[in-house]
Amino acid sequence: MAYTEQDLEAVRQAIIDLASGNRLVRVQIGDQITQYAEVDLPKLEALEARIESAVAAAQGRRRPRVFRAVHRKGL
Repeated sequence: MAYTEQDLEAVRQAIIDLASGNRLVRVQIGDQITQYAEVDLPKLEALEARIESAVAAAQGRRRPRVFRAVHRKGL
């Protein structure tokens, strides 16, 4: 499935709505409507990353890679 900028914006708005206290949001991607609840926020964030990568690839640009250093020294 080819994602669009509108799909990405719909998912981002759903994440904002859930973070703002809404208990249930609906996201339409193409002709499919999916409902997400508060507990589905990680799924929605993963979908956002997947759509963002697909849109960036379709536009010929790569998503920047981010590395997180994990340490135990308290730096």
